[in-house]
Amino acid sequence: MEQNEDIIFNTGFFSQEESEGRFYTVAKVNYLALLHLRKEFVSSEIQEVRTLITNSPDIVSDLHNLMSVKNWRPHIVGCFIACLIDRNEKVTELLWSCLDKGSWVSPQIAATLSLLDNSFIETATLKLEGGSFSSDAKRFMALFALINKLAPEQISDKALNRKQLLVSRDNAAFDNLTLSWREKVQLLITSYDQH
Repeated sequence: MEQNEDIIFNTGFFSQEESEGRFYTVAKVNYLALLHLRKEFVSSEIQEVRTLITNSPDIVSDLHNLMSVKNWRPHIVGCFIACLIDRNEKVTELLWSCLDKGSWVSPQIAATLSLLDNSFIETATLKLEGGSFSSDAKRFMALFALINKLAPEQISDKALNRKQLLVSRDNAAFDNLTLSWREKVQLLITSYDQH
């Protein structure tokens, strides 16, 4: 269930500020750096996310608040939080729930799930087979690309047929985006952990 967007202000990752009688949402981390993952910009943001995680009294509650809204900006921050904290079932449930609702950053959420959820292949395959993502090319193509990369033998004829119906010049890039983001975030987190 989507929450009021103000719920993100209950986290340490976003705040609301006022200027000249207007209220603005202020991100404590550069979500665009997290979205594009250019190493020269994202390293300091990873450190900032880690600091905010450390300062959070309940990081899973914060993650819930970030993933419960419609806005994609908290979702991308949430993906990084999920990558930087201990794996647990609640975290993967929050990510799957957000992906099920749809997000502008669905490819990044799917990529994050593929790194964190031990049952990703099974769950993603069921979602492709069930047809719940059939009308959303971005989500479908992201899951399809990940399964095709990680366990191509799990791709059914039904999923292949659906993919053919969804393929167009506009949405064919989602598979590359998903796989590229997965690879970059995996390298960034691994290299950061080694320092």
